[in-house]
Amino acid sequence: MSSIMGRILEARHALWRQSAKRWAERTAQREEGLRRIRDKGIGAADTPKRQVEWTAREARKVSGTSRFTERTINGTWDPVPFAPSVQAGKAAAPVARIVTLPGRGYEPQGVATGFLVHPCLLLTNHHVFQVRGDAAGFAANFHHVRDDKGVRPGKHYELDPERFFFSDARLDFALVAVKERGLENELLSELGFLRLVEATGKVLTGQPVNLVQHPGGGERQFAISDNKLVDILDSGYLQYEADTDRGSSGSPVFNTDWELVGLHHSAVPRLNAAGEIMTQRGGVWQEDGDETEIAWVANEGTRVSFIVERLRAAQVSVAEQPLLQALLASTSDPVQQPAAYLESASLSTPLTGAMPMGPVQFNFSGPVTIHQYYGEVPGGVRPAAGAAPAPAPVVAVVAAAAPPAPAAAEKTLVFDPGYAERKGYDRRFLGRSIAPPQVVDADLLAQMYSIADYQAFHAEYADVPELDLSEAGDTAQPLELRYHHYSLAMNKKAMMCQWTASNVDYRDIARQDTRPRAALGGENWRPDPRVPPDCQLYNQDIYQPARRVDRGHVVRREDNCWGAPGLETEYANSDTYHWTNCTPQHEAFNQERPRDGSGQNVYAPGTTGIWGHFEVELAKQIEAGGGKAVLFAGPVLQGMLGAQGLGTAGVKVPARFWKVVVVRASRRNDAPLQAYGYVFDQTPAVKAYGLTYEGLELPEFKAQRATLAQIQVLAGVVFDPQVLAADQAQA
Repeated sequence: MSSIMGRILEARHALWRQSAKRWAERTAQREEGLRRIRDKGIGAADTPKRQVEWTAREARKVSGTSRFTERTINGTWDPVPFAPSVQAGKAAAPVARIVTLPGRGYEPQGVATGFLVHPCLLLTNHHVFQVRGDAAGFAANFHHVRDDKGVRPGKHYELDPERFFFSDARLDFALVAVKERGLENELLSELGFLRLVEATGKVLTGQPVNLVQHPGGGERQFAISDNKLVDILDSGYLQYEADTDRGSSGSPVFNTDWELVGLHHSAVPRLNAAGEIMTQRGGVWQEDGDETEIAWVANEGTRVSFIVERLRAAQVSVAEQPLLQALLASTSDPVQQPAAYLESASLSTPLTGAMPMGPVQFNFSGPVTIHQYYGEVPGGVRPAAGAAPAPAPVVAVVAAAAPPAPAAAEKTLVFDPGYAERKGYDRRFLGRSIAPPQVVDADLLAQMYSIADYQAFHAEYADVPELDLSEAGDTAQPLELRYHHYSLAMNKKAMMCQWTASNVDYRDIARQDTRPRAALGGENWRPDPRVPPDCQLYNQDIYQPARRVDRGHVVRREDNCWGAPGLETEYANSDTYHWTNCTPQHEAFNQERPRDGSGQNVYAPGTTGIWGHFEVELAKQIEAGGGKAVLFAGPVLQGMLGAQGLGTAGVKVPARFWKVVVVRASRRNDAPLQAYGYVFDQTPAVKAYGLTYEGLELPEFKAQRATLAQIQVLAGVVFDPQVLAADQAQA
């Protein structure tokens, strides 16, 4: 215990400053949000998307059923020892005091709080248990509570880190197994658990939040007053007013319905302009000073949705995977109805009208030819001109239809845990060495995720895979992230890939694994552990809130799904489901046959998404032309479309995407190369349909052949001279 507490004490002051920095950076937005709440009521500080989500969940509920020191806020200590309601008592049952293991001749000592999120998995903070060995010799002490006769000792269950352990430093959480029988042979399963609900919209800024905690390592307390939520950060945190103390680390944070919304982890001190911690009297607090003198302004917790997202990307042992998968299977929203459709009250009466579309053709000659046409399609709907928006946060909710019969669950993707062994893009795939795209512009190079960036990331975090960079050369160059059959380079500013380079093989000999797509799994996207989370776009950043935005593969799953039958093909399939290979693409642009998620059926029969259709036809032509090709592709990261009010602030959506196809003129290995470049524009789809279910109109797509010289300018890359010389647009 002493070593763990010593480490917590050593790290505490630096981590105070991290939470205080987040607090200071959000001062203007937070104060403006609180002003809106005072003027217009709860919800006025939240985005329309969050308002819709929260209102929808409320309607469904009604119709359906320390490394951190925590401190008193506003000068008073108000937690109470008794559950304020039956619901609160049930929510508190899976909350435990984390203590030294009893039975060694000493009274167990409390160090933190934790709570069950699965019948045998306990969630607490990373700063409590940083590595597996830290949790050995500790127990979860449930029902250590005060009643009218005094303090009950409760029941103790030994932690079992050898069975399961996962810890994440950035989001400050640790997940550890608990033995299924207590020290007196009690069943752990009788305690229940708190559900990690991945959905957002469970709480609004300005609403109260409640905590159940074991402050000071003592009996259970409920923080239920002076507990307003003051900010929701896109970086994964909640900041709130609530009274906590040492030992409160790892406490659950609830909304007013006692649904879990966060994991408490830190207090927030006030800083001066120089970044120094302030005392209550306005002075500068000294490192060896009394911590009770610090001016505490708030407390901070990690958002549940971010914890679930991180767990989906967790790399655990084969033996630990069943427990993790069981936990993730329980994270769906229990109040969601699959067939429900929600819309903002600002939607206006629709108009209809026809928009004839002329033929759009793309093709390339030589051994492979592609043609695609659009004919006339009927009109859609759009909001009436001049319609006045409804004042926030009024939301109309359409009653949910009865849920359909549950479909068979799709298989979970199987990812190759060996990131250091992936070979990536094969330069000699077409019989001669063809280099991937290169970035040479100095300003653009500064935006790229470099070898040096990776080295710093790896040095800071223990769970970052180690790569062999002995022959990497200039560390200022972009890091080539290697996957099965493809490579890519990341743009840190855009949080998307700058380019991808992939090997495509449609020959029968390469595709002997005949399992259907459902048998391989799908849509279980995960971060790449070699790249910092803030350099990747996650589901909640844009894909989930912008409901007409698909998670668009840059390297297509079907193109990459080849290799020896079994794990080799399965790993290649799964590798395309990294967020690094994902870009926001409008559903009416990305899908060959767009499926309208709004339920309004705005896409007329025969409507075709040009990017999706192009990829399908391209695969057919590659197969017919010999089966092998090299593809370079990526988003155009200039002139992007804004997505204000949707997801993470500052995220933009690419307006255009480029693709270069390199093939041999015949099946001979020495046949000359032929290269074909294309640029596709999704702006018309975004303008016509919007990024959510508002503003509906039929799209008009544009596709055009482009020279590779033009694509180099748009994409910010330089192609291999052999590829440039093979450009068929100049032939």
